[in-house]
Amino acid sequence: MLDNLQHPLRDVAKACIEHNLLMPIILCMASPNGSLLAIRIGVEESCVLALHLENEGFRGPFRVMLVDQSNTAVKLVVNGGHNRAPFADEGQLWPA
Repeated sequence: MLDNLQHPLRDVAKACIEHNLLMPIILCMASPNGSLLAIRIGVEESCVLALHLENEGFRGPFRVMLVDQSNTAVKLVVNGGHNRAPFADEGQLWPA
């Protein structure tokens, strides 16, 4: 059921590199249908902190928030076309 997260997670990895995030990283990914994934990503191991899947699994566009050990936060939207864009703190999504 998590197979369709391959491309969004690739974009998340790119965002980590672009923003020089320091491990460990907490990743939270939410789908418009209510599916949610929270992962702690470490240098040597990762663990799922929370997972909730609706019947149809994850569907885009995905809202993603990353927080690293220095408290740097990166928020982005990954849409179905595998393009990403930041989103505003007040909850309004920027065009994806």
